[in-house]
Amino acid sequence: FTGLKTLGSNIWKANIKGQVDEVWGLQLDGKRATRARFPNLPGGIEVTPGYGYMIPGGSAKWAPPNTSRFEPVTYFTDNTPEHRRNTTVDNWFQQYMIGVNGLCGIYDPPVSYWCSEHPSGGGAFAFRTPSGMEAPSGLLPNAPYQDVSEMILNVW
Repeated sequence: FTGLKTLGSNIWKANIKGQVDEVWGLQLDGKRATRARFPNLPGGIEVTPGYGYMIPGGSAKWAPPNTSRFEPVTYFTDNTPEHRRNTTVDNWFQQYMIGVNGLCGIYDPPVSYWCSEHPSGGGAFAFRTPSGMEAPSGLLPNAPYQDVSEMILNVW
């Protein structure tokens, strides 16, 4: 991209208009980086910000996932008896299983255990991301925002 400018200490801006369609992630020198966010966590998006910065599911109105934009999911579960793990707690994680495409189309490659047909573990369910949220006044930190047209919510 062109026109990389510094806006201060470790803050950068670049005009990528017409150069890419979407930016799902950020890489610097070939390594994954974290886009601007609140709270700003050194661990990146893989680290939970803690319950103080999470929106409880019942506190907002969540729009259902937009599944029409993805290919149908293909499930794979290894049912080979010799591969079964019979030593797991509460019979969880006994078989290797994945889902390919579907809502995991946001990943590269588009595959994950969390897109499998029957993920297990403490209240687990297949990966799905809401397509939007309507938050009551005072729910989001530092609100109101001037422009939310490109806001991204990281969901767990």
